[in-house]
Amino acid sequence: MSAKLDELAETLVQRRKQAIQSSVCSLHSISIGLMLEVKLGKMLQMKPKSPADRLQPYLRAAHIQPGGRLNLAADTKEMYFSEPEAEALSLRAGDAVIVEGGAGFGRAAYLVEDMPGWGFQNSIIRLRGASADSRYVVYALQAALDSGEIAVACNVATFAHFTAEKVEGFRVPYHGTDEHQRIADHLDEVTGRIDAMLAKIDELKALLVGRRAALITDVVTGRKKIPS
Repeated sequence: MSAKLDELAETLVQRRKQAIQSSVCSLHSISIGLMLEVKLGKMLQMKPKSPADRLQPYLRAAHIQPGGRLNLAADTKEMYFSEPEAEALSLRAGDAVIVEGGAGFGRAAYLVEDMPGWGFQNSIIRLRGASADSRYVVYALQAALDSGEIAVACNVATFAHFTAEKVEGFRVPYHGTDEHQRIADHLDEVTGRIDAMLAKIDELKALLVGRRAALITDVVTGRKKIPS
C-alpha cells in the first residue's frame, strides 16, 4: 500500500510540473529585471555595529521548499539589522523570494502575507513589483528549474549560484500582466488541488507506518497472537 501511494505521489508531482510548463509556455520572453525589482539579502551579522542595530529573524534558504512552499517551521535564526537595512530588506505580501545558491538554488516562493519584523539573508533574492507578475514569475521559475534552464544559467564552481545579476537577466515567458494574473490564478487552483492530494497521501503513509509499527510491537510482545 505504501509503494502504491509513492507511485501515486510521483504521478501527481509530474502532473503538477506539466501543468505549470504548459501554462507558462510562450513564444515571447522578457528579463525578470524589466518586470520586477531584484534585491539580494544581507550577509550574516552576529554582532551589532551600532547601538541602534537590532536582532530580528531572517529568511534563509531552508525556508524555501520545492514546489514553492514556504516552511517557516524551520529553525528560526536571528541577526542584527540597522534601521535602514530592516526597511530595505523587508518582506511583504506580493513579494517573491528565490534561493541564490547551494542545493536548493533556483527554488522560488510567493509571499501571501506580510512578514513584519523579518529580513532576509544573502542566500535569498527578493523580487518586488506587481503582485500578478511576481506570482507568475514564481511559476515560471519553477518550470525553468524543472527543465534545467536555471542550472544552465547558474555560475557553477563548487556550488551553483543563481546570483542577483543572473536573476535580473534571466528571461521568462511573457504574456502581459493581465494574462499573467489569469495564469497565476489558474495555476493556484490546479496546484492547490494537487498539493492537497499530496498532503493526504503523506497522512495515509504516516498512518500505514504507524499501523505497521504497532502490529510488530503487538506480535513481539505477545499482545497479538499469530494464527497457527
